[in-house]
Amino acid sequence: DHTTADDASRYRPNEEVESAWQREPMTRLRAYLTEAGFWDDAREEAWQAEASTAVQEAVDRYLDIVNNQPQGIGGMFDYMYQDLPHDLIEQKAYAEAYPEDGGHH
Repeated sequence: DHTTADDASRYRPNEEVESAWQREPMTRLRAYLTEAGFWDDAREEAWQAEASTAVQEAVDRYLDIVNNQPQGIGGMFDYMYQDLPHDLIEQKAYAEAYPEDGGHH
C-alpha cells in the first residue's frame, strides 16, 4: 500500500504484496542492525520517543505560527513552490483581489 488510504489488493495479487514485504527495506535494515548488535528494542523505544518528541515540537511550532500569525490568502501560493508558475501567479493575483472577509469585488 502506498498510503493508509490505499489498498494494494485492488491492483496487485496477494502473493506479490507478501513477496514485497519480504524485501521491504526498513524491515531488512532493522534485521541487519539487530543481528550486527547495533539495534535492539531499547534503542528502538528511545528512538521512537525522541522522534515523537521532535515531531510534536514541530507541530507545536507550526500551530503557534498559524494561530498567532495568520496568513492572508496569498500564503497558500507563497509556500507551495520556490518559483511560482505563471498560471498560479495569475490565480494568486485574482484571489488577492477579493476582500479578506470573502466579499465580492
